[in-house]
This record gives sequence, C-alpha cells and structure tokens, in this order.
Amino acid sequence: MITEEIPAPPFGRLLPGRMGRAAVVGVFSASGTIVAIILMFIVLPDYFPLTELAMMSLLVGIPGGLCWPALYLCEIRPAWPVAVIGMLFVGAIWHLTQGTDKDGFLGIFFSVLPFLGGFVAYPLAVVVATPRAPVVWRAAPLVLLAGIYWFAA
Repeated sequence: MITEEIPAPPFGRLLPGRMGRAAVVGVFSASGTIVAIILMFIVLPDYFPLTELAMMSLLVGIPGGLCWPALYLCEIRPAWPVAVIGMLFVGAIWHLTQGTDKDGFLGIFFSVLPFLGGFVAYPLAVVVATPRAPVVWRAAPLVLLAGIYWFAA
C-alpha cells in the first residue's frame, strides 16, 4: 500500500484563477441583481417607498445567497465564506455610492459601481477566505473594507 501524500499546491499558483472565476461570478450576480430590480419595478410600481430598502436587500441578498452555488460550481473553495465576505464588500460598495453626487465622470463611475461591484468584491473575498494565504494578504482586503465603510459614513 502506497502512503505517499500529495503536497498541496503553493498558495500563489492557484489564486489568480480562483480570483478570475470569482470575478465572473460577481459580474453575473450583478446582472441578476439588475434583472431583479427591473422586475421589481414592473411588478410593484406602486410601492415606491419600499424600493430603496428592496434595492439594498437585492444588491446584498442576491450576491450573498445565490452566488454560493455558482462559486461552488466554479470550484472556489470554501464557497460559503467567499459568498458572505463578498456580500459584505458589495454592501460596502453600495453604501459608498449612496452619498455621492452623480455629476460628471465621477458621478457616472459611482452610478455604475454598485452593479460592477461584484467584479471587485468577490476576488477580494477569495483572498480573504483562502486558508493558506499569508495573514497580510488576508488582512489587507479587510482593512480596505473597513476603510470603505469609514469613508462612506
């Protein structure tokens, strides 16, 4: 009987591929969010006071809840922590864009950012949730997340 262990691949070799697949999942989650918001306005046009709360819950809930199966199918492990941390990053990006003026180039950037936030959020969540990553690599996105929340407050 052979008891030779196969060594785990080095940390840096698999990370770019995992981050790329997570970015694709983030873009598709944003597309699903846009479709859900459009359907909400078509189905419930009279409930305008609830739309802000509903949009926030959709922008955070769809990526957080429905991205887990997509992350799992894309072989991003662990999938649950990436989905939850990605949801926190998407919420921070949404929170950042709420208090900004929508004039000029920067306004256009902040208008599009919530929908493309998954493209940034999920690769950062992969770095944070990677078990073999150095502590500095895992802490840097969390410091960025705290900075976004602090800046947006």
